Amino acid sequence: MCADVYDSSVAVGGTTFDVVYTGLGALNWLHDIERWAATMASVCRAGGFLYLAEFHPFVGLFWTDEGEERATAPLVQRQDYFDKVWHEESSGTYADLDAATTHNETWEHAWTLGEVVSAIAAAGFRVEFLREHDHTLFPAFGFLERHDDGTYRLPRGLPSLQMMYSVRAVRA
Repeated sequence: MCADVYDSSVAVGGTTFDVVYTGLGALNWLHDIERWAATMASVCRAGGFLYLAEFHPFVGLFWTDEGEERATAPLVQRQDYFDKVWHEESSGTYADLDAATTHNETWEHAWTLGEVVSAIAAAGFRVEFLREHDHTLFPAFGFLERHDDGTYRLPRGLPSLQMMYSVRAVRA
């Protein structure tokens, strides 16, 4: 089934589900977080739950200078945490930085953790937990170390920081 996420309820013919999942790099592409949360509520049955696993917005604040060796480059803060939108024009994709692409303009929304959880609660969900995680699933920074479980973490000896989060919320 293929549909705009905001049209999910119509696309599934009004069917509701026990579990609704969103995650891993989805929210930054959405222009209306409240509408997304309301849509998730519309496809989740009463007593069912929303599970969200997402990359932490904190990580998106930083980048390594591309002019330096990524493994040793210092982090540079690229924007304010409360800025809403990133606009960029560059070729390639996150899956293949060297891919030949033609439509290279992207708009991403940097939803804060508070905005996401507040939208979920306002849509009629009761948040059961919000967990922040000290790992991510891709080498967001060149100096992260890959572990046997496929996650990337800061090298031993460095203080940890939040790189992903998860939320479970029950629909009233």
